[in-house]
This record gives sequence, C-alpha cells and structure tokens, in this order.
Amino acid sequence: MNTTIRRLRMLHQGALPLRVAERLLDVGTAGVDGIRHRLHHSGMNDMPPQPVARTEVPDGPAESAATLFTFLDVADVLYERIGRALAGVGLSYPKYEVLTHLHGSADPVSLGCLAEEQSCARSNITQLIDRLETEGLVRRVPDPDDRRGVRAELTELGVAAASEGRTQMDLVLAEFAASFTGPERAQLGRLLGKLG
Repeated sequence: MNTTIRRLRMLHQGALPLRVAERLLDVGTAGVDGIRHRLHHSGMNDMPPQPVARTEVPDGPAESAATLFTFLDVADVLYERIGRALAGVGLSYPKYEVLTHLHGSADPVSLGCLAEEQSCARSNITQLIDRLETEGLVRRVPDPDDRRGVRAELTELGVAAASEGRTQMDLVLAEFAASFTGPERAQLGRLLGKLG
C-alpha cells in the first residue's frame, strides 16, 4: 500500500494525534530523489536546511508508530537509492552481494554456503548463479570435496562488475555521510544500535 495513503487512512481513522499526523504528512523541498518528505532531505539539495526548533515529543504508542513508520520509509528510500546506483552498472542488490562475497573469498564458494550467507533457499541461489553465469560474471567449477557438488567463482568480468558495484555503493555511502556531521552520525549509530 502507498505510504501516503496509509498515513492518510491513519489520520482519517483518528489513529494518531493531530500533531503526529501533521508531522507524518509534513512536506518540504523535493530533493534529487523526488521524495517530498523533509525527513528524506538529501545532502545534494541546493537550498540549505532551515534550523528546526527542538521540542519535546511525548513518548506514547502513536509517537512510537510515527517513529517506526519513519524508519521504514527511510529504509525504503536508502534501498531505492542503492538499487538505482547498482542498476547503473547492470547489477541488482542480490547480484552485488553474491559478487562481493565471491570477490572476498580466496577459493570458489559452494552454492550452499552462498545460500546460507544470503539467508535464502538453495534454489534461489541456483537461479541467481544461473543468471550471473549467463551474463559471464560467474562460472561453476567442480567441488573438490564433493563429486556431485559445484562451487562458484568470479570471472574477470565478474571481478570488474564487483569493483564497479563497490564504487557505486561508496558513492551512496558518501552521499549518506554528507547528510550528517560526524557527531550526528555517531549519535545516530548509537540510537540505531539500540534496535539490534
């Protein structure tokens, strides 16, 4: 369901106090990512952000819901940015993760190990390796420890793709880092660390 529609329904049903609903529906200047919610402000916007007065927000179920929705929305925006950046070099995020894992391994990796690393079914990894092999990024090699098994390793093209993907990820991380000062990033890390 569209996030804005979900928020409007919550407002309409009186699920949230008016001040929380106003904060959820508050819009600001659109950034390069096209998101018009001020919580998604990009460091690349050409207008400097205006200082926001600090106010005490009561801590209750509605406010907790608003915070949770904000986390989910921000996670969606970051995932979309990463997806767009990787798509620019012909990769999806799952492909990038597999290529990175293979790039960091000294030896070919079993498909079972890749499935475990990606927390997915073996059949999903098999299909992903099929696609990567078709694209010339990965090749299957015999498993020396199991006659029936196969392992995957990068081709030269796969090494280049993993490197290009890493560059794109670094650019996204740099944009994210530019959105905060060092102390803000440290504080954000501490606060988010409480969730894990």
